[in-house]
Amino acid sequence: MKYGCRQHKTDTIHRIVNQKTVIFVSNSGPDRLVGGVVSLIKPLAKRFKATWISASNGITNQPTHEDEGVVLRKVSISPQAYKSYYDDFCNGGLWTLCHDQNVEPLFREGDFNSYVAVNQLFASEVIRCAEDIAEPIIFINDYQLALLPKLLRSALPHAKILFYWHIPWPAYGRLTACPWRTELINGILGADNAGFQTNQDRDHFISAMPEGLDIEGATNLGVYPASIEWPALKNSQPGSMAESRAAIAKQYQLQASNYVYLSVDRVDCSKGIIERLHAIEKILNLNPALIKNIQFIQVYVQTRPLVLKSREYESQITELIARINHQYGSNDWQPIISERHTLTKEKLTYLYRSVNCLWVSSLADGQNLICKEFIASRDDDDGVLILSKHAGAAKELCDAVIYDPLNENDAIDAFNQTISMSDAERKNRMISLRQHVRSYDVHLWMDQQLLDLREEAPLAF
Repeated sequence: MKYGCRQHKTDTIHRIVNQKTVIFVSNSGPDRLVGGVVSLIKPLAKRFKATWISASNGITNQPTHEDEGVVLRKVSISPQAYKSYYDDFCNGGLWTLCHDQNVEPLFREGDFNSYVAVNQLFASEVIRCAEDIAEPIIFINDYQLALLPKLLRSALPHAKILFYWHIPWPAYGRLTACPWRTELINGILGADNAGFQTNQDRDHFISAMPEGLDIEGATNLGVYPASIEWPALKNSQPGSMAESRAAIAKQYQLQASNYVYLSVDRVDCSKGIIERLHAIEKILNLNPALIKNIQFIQVYVQTRPLVLKSREYESQITELIARINHQYGSNDWQPIISERHTLTKEKLTYLYRSVNCLWVSSLADGQNLICKEFIASRDDDDGVLILSKHAGAAKELCDAVIYDPLNENDAIDAFNQTISMSDAERKNRMISLRQHVRSYDVHLWMDQQLLDLREEAPLAF
């Protein structure tokens, strides 16, 4: 990660992008309400008046249209092919490979063939979009499209191709479970610049590169921790901190004296939701004096309802919350308040600004932008962040309370640290966190990758 004069970088970016068209490519498009990749691309696509190509998600005949200056194009994929490519190979295979250390990923040749076919469909759409542009800049996002850079390289020799791997890159011993790891690596190295969330992810990628790999041109391998748009509140109307807190307190019937924790997660075992709930159960058991003086708001959103494993995990969460509430709750107080549906950006902002602490318990995570959204919303310079050491953001956000979610005692110690933290320490930590997030927002994240497209950038391994 590189920092420098923002105005100088902005001027340089204007020269790089001058007379060129930026094309963003991702599996998910702006119609998806949940997901870090989408929240990253939205402000960037608007800034560059870009074209954004995404998958049809099995829905055919979706027309190209423009929204807020962004041209949106869909790659038509049949429902059967999309399931095999996305649900089975991408999620059952690659996502599990990169996130879950206790479950073996499912890799089947037919699903990989679907993955190849969908990447080829994306390639055809990108080529149609870029073939009349003299020097297009194509920014490909995430593990669903790892083959795409190489597919585009020979067809669009004058294009500048960026690729970003948003999730953890597994250590080599884990990666060997994928029979097509060489194809994935070779595909990524078709890009001019390939980015990763952390130094560890980049190092794991380099160690996985086989000798004699067919590399076309020079690929710069960089580390660019993903971020959010700053200021975070410019497009919302959250009101004052007091108004935010009053609205949330009324909705959830919170007591003014309660210390309130918030967690916001997709339903996925990599988020450590069950581990966090067990820690909460242990905390209440060890500290009866905390009953009716603290509360936990758990937002958990199901994004893969057709996947049996995901539905089972959601049921485990629901049952554990019910058990804890039954054991420790009463008619006028429940320790855990659950939200099981997607919240609007405005509602999330109210929550971020109202609670005392955000608790992130990821067992594996590329970055975790939720914690950065929380920090950016706290213009009162207050609030505490408990952050798993396994989230990519933990490498940057050193003033969070960092802990190991796989160690229950460590989780309890982190909780105790937050609830006993002095006002001065809490504010000093938040001021430092806010300075960091503000200094490296989503636009600088993109700009650094564009700057590293310079021709003199070496093959970095």
